[in-house]
Amino acid sequence: MADYTTLQEVKNQIPESGLKDSTDYDLLIGGLITACSRLIDREVGRHDGYFYATDSTVRTYDGNGNVRMWIDDAVSVTKLEVSEVGGLQTTDFTEWSSSDWFVFPYNDSPKRAIVIDRLNGAETFFPRYRANIKVTGVFGHSATPPAQVRQACLIQVIRWFMRSKQAYADSGASPEVGQMTINVGGRGVQPQLDSDVRLLLAPFIFSNSIGIDDD
Repeated sequence: MADYTTLQEVKNQIPESGLKDSTDYDLLIGGLITACSRLIDREVGRHDGYFYATDSTVRTYDGNGNVRMWIDDAVSVTKLEVSEVGGLQTTDFTEWSSSDWFVFPYNDSPKRAIVIDRLNGAETFFPRYRANIKVTGVFGHSATPPAQVRQACLIQVIRWFMRSKQAYADSGASPEVGQMTINVGGRGVQPQLDSDVRLLLAPFIFSNSIGIDDD
């Protein structure tokens, strides 16, 4: 599963640590990167690898009898197959021509809906049957992690790495600052991600809403 930052990017963020020219902690940091990437997916309420989508897959939807059908977020959609009589055998599905539909929104990503082109195509609505729509595409937010997501992953991984030096304690002491107790965990009554991480991820958090489909 795709990670949202790299080992080298983490090392470059903490040059004073001496990690840049060392491989001693590569395995540990690599594990933290993967764990943080999946935690980010959970934080925004999306599937694994949502911000690094590259593989084409097929997803199934119920026809709604309307001109517009909402789908999972997709980087791209390449094929639309419809069972126009409701059968679920492979032979029951017909691939619709690319002139019959387009993806929405037009000028932004990810794509979130398929709309029938009534003006230029031959189809008029999505037949209302269960599991009769198959969509082939690359599902996720983007083909490469957005800058905010990369930075969020970097911040959290570095915090975890620094905490690992204190046996993952909630607080520690530093002789360099006169034995002052410092917070290295960022944990309160309810453990949370770093506040900067949550701020960076806030625009991507999934929000479920009820809308009205077009007729």
